Amino acid sequence: MQRLTITLAVSLVLFASALAHADVVWNEGTQGDLSNDGNTPTNLGAFAAGTHQAISTSVNSDIDDFTFSIPAGLTLTQIVPTAYAGVDETAFIGLQAGSTIDNTGSSLMGYQHFGPAQGNMNTNLLPFISASPLGPGSYTVWMQQAGEQASYTMDFVVTPEPGSMTTMALLAFAFTTARAKRRPRRG
Repeated sequence: MQRLTITLAVSLVLFASALAHADVVWNEGTQGDLSNDGNTPTNLGAFAAGTHQAISTSVNSDIDDFTFSIPAGLTLTQIVPTAYAGVDETAFIGLQAGSTIDNTGSSLMGYQHFGPAQGNMNTNLLPFISASPLGPGSYTVWMQQAGEQASYTMDFVVTPEPGSMTTMALLAFAFTTARAKRRPRRG
């Protein structure tokens, strides 16, 4: 039982440290402009468990469209604006299922204004955009600041599906039990 407790504790620490670390998946300052065409958004690939940051700058009609996927066994649980710099303190984020996005807004799952003027910095926007969490599949994001230039960082937090954590705990228990049964007793 002690080994099970240790195994579970180590698993939880590793999982928590993966979530605490943020991987920058796109930074317009170093990687160039994100796509402004909803039919060909920038592909950020599959998001593993953890926090994935998109750092963007937008002004006037500059649209930033990107797509990503959530693999089986994982869910998108949070979309959090963590940094914002600009005179106009309100920007826009929209979300659509699939690998393209309709920049007219007619097919969005939902959208949210964010920024210091909205009072929702460091707040999970996903519940205001869509039913959450979002399961495996492809999703596309549209971010934009329609006025003065603004730069912002958006964190996308991906976690194992609730059933996956239970499965992981059961596997750890089974492994520990099997090892304990194979070990000869000292007499």
